[in-house]
Amino acid sequence: MNGTERRSQHRTRPVSPARTVAYRVLCDVFINGAYSNESINANFNPALKKPEDRALASNIIYGTIKKKNRLEMIITVLSKRSGRSVDERIKLILMMSLYQLFYLDKVPAYAVVNDAVEMTRLYGSPSSSGFVNAVLREALRREDALIMRESDKKALLANEYGFAPWLVRLLSSQYGLGGLADIAAAFEKSPKVTLRVNTLRISEEGLIERLADSGIAAVKSFVPGVITIEKAVNVFACREYKEGLFYAQDISGVISGYLAGVKSGCSVLDLCAAPGAKSFNAYILSGGTADLTACDISVSKVDAMRRAASQYRIPMRAMKSDATSFNPQFREAFDTVICDVPCSGLGVIGRKPEILYRVTERSIEELKSKQLAILKNAVSYVKKGGRLVYSTCTINKEENEDIIARALSEMNGISPAKLSLPFELAVPHEEMKYGMLALNPAKDNTDGFFTAVLTRSL
Repeated sequence: MNGTERRSQHRTRPVSPARTVAYRVLCDVFINGAYSNESINANFNPALKKPEDRALASNIIYGTIKKKNRLEMIITVLSKRSGRSVDERIKLILMMSLYQLFYLDKVPAYAVVNDAVEMTRLYGSPSSSGFVNAVLREALRREDALIMRESDKKALLANEYGFAPWLVRLLSSQYGLGGLADIAAAFEKSPKVTLRVNTLRISEEGLIERLADSGIAAVKSFVPGVITIEKAVNVFACREYKEGLFYAQDISGVISGYLAGVKSGCSVLDLCAAPGAKSFNAYILSGGTADLTACDISVSKVDAMRRAASQYRIPMRAMKSDATSFNPQFREAFDTVICDVPCSGLGVIGRKPEILYRVTERSIEELKSKQLAILKNAVSYVKKGGRLVYSTCTINKEENEDIIARALSEMNGISPAKLSLPFELAVPHEEMKYGMLALNPAKDNTDGFFTAVLTRSL
């Protein structure tokens, strides 16, 4: 057999489907700028049908992104050249392979190395396959020294958890270095799939039973109306989803809806509504009686919300509207106004770890101006005696408590609402006395999420 035949044979050797899809998603995230969760949704189906393949691919994707800094350091040490001098696609193959070798227990090392070499031939350069093979085999020989965790918390946050120095300074001033390290460690956990049950049409128990008949294991959560999927499966391909019996929503968003205190028959405006989960949740919590208006600046997202509302049989008006611009037709027209504002996303790093490498000090400053503008508009849309719900999926207090403090100091006739929940949280939250709830990933076993509820008296 000559060299050409050997190379041809090598190119036809199959690579694990989980690793193939994980590589595609990582290229999408790091080269094309996609969000990991959106790319996963686009690439997993129908390529990954087995739950074990979906689980492995998810672990590789999220783990590689979260450990980006550490993995690049290892590549620099082993290759004796800067990570930036390695071809981007080859570097991604090395990163995802090193993650498997060092952080996943049940993955055979030979399978990782062999697939990495084959992927280099298929997607990178055949001439680089020897380099990849050498780097990974050297990594196995030096594993203990290469992944030694730093005792210094600042270095640990940067190298192990991917927090830039400026972000460590910002968040450690709010939570302390120890508190921030605990939050960073919480983001390491595999994100759970939680479903908001459309309890207007089926009970939690009924949905769990129907999903079980389809081979999907689910359990109740501590929040009424929310169930958790036990294993990595494509739950959105099942008949129950197509029938509109549930939709995806994190538990923290559902909690925020409970805090809103939507009453039967009230009028609700959701200012930054896409993809619509908080609007749908408000309608369900009203017992199916709320008069619902949902807005977004994107026409395509408004159209998507209309389709979703039809699927879930939730009546709503969906319209294009820029929340940062005052809309006179909304003036004092709603009992409840929800503004889940654009934010840095620093509470959902566990689900979108690439946020760590994209958020900047400048982008946060721009967001803070937008958040305050939306909040001030929202206040004028609330009827006297009505409630305003301000929420973010960030743990940055500058976008949360500080924005609320500014609104209270600059606007007359608004005050913090009295908050209560019909269920218990994992830990007490004293801030609820002041109309706010700040969910902490390290303490509450949820995403990092902030909600403030204000009432309007004038």
